[in-house]
Amino acid sequence: MNDKLRDILHDKFDRIYIIHCTSCSLSSCRHSNIIRQLEHLGLSNDPLVHCWYGTRSKMCDLLYNSYRSQYNYNYNMSTFFCTLDHYNIWHTALDKGEQHILILEDDAHFLKDTDTLTEYLLNIPKDYDVIQFDYTLRDRHTSLMKKRQKTKDYYIELNEDENMWMADGYALSQRGMELMTLVLDTQPETFLADYPHYLLPSFKETKCYISTQKLIISDTFESVRDSRQKLANDVVRLNTPDRKLYVCD
Repeated sequence: MNDKLRDILHDKFDRIYIIHCTSCSLSSCRHSNIIRQLEHLGLSNDPLVHCWYGTRSKMCDLLYNSYRSQYNYNYNMSTFFCTLDHYNIWHTALDKGEQHILILEDDAHFLKDTDTLTEYLLNIPKDYDVIQFDYTLRDRHTSLMKKRQKTKDYYIELNEDENMWMADGYALSQRGMELMTLVLDTQPETFLADYPHYLLPSFKETKCYISTQKLIISDTFESVRDSRQKLANDVVRLNTPDRKLYVCD
């Protein structure tokens, strides 16, 4: 058990939410991954962790069809409900008065190097609204890529031209949760696969960061799903780290 890492996570977050969809065809291996990640973090059977079980039903189908009709929504049903899971977690955490949360999807893989992971977690910025531990870079992020390679900082603050998506691992402060829910409550047409934290850097006076070391990767890249998703070559090239460095299958 990694007591130091566990204690840091308890100090930095009021709750860690893991989104797990039991209806997914990959549910069993994703559940095994959750167990493996929690063991790595020293959080097996720890009350800090809440597993959020995504549910799908006929009522969900009606909700999806209604939304798609009203807002000309073009993403598939699984994407819609994955976004909805995130949205419901933000509301739940706000209702509970939680100040800082970490959200993980069930295919998140943490850096194996626990010393580096611990060092980064100890140096989390105090003023953040959102921190992306897993993120997608594109060729338009040239200046950010150069800065990430040169800086000795643990985190880089994003500006409005550097917004990016990935929902596999990110942290939110209470203010970040409020901003995230506000986006969807007031601009429901933005309820897209990119998630509201893609939009947050464009708001003035928000504090959005990425870690200079990717602390988390998902199965999205370097996987059998790449060909089906037809991800742009630049996205795959910039976002495919060495999987042996992470706690993976």
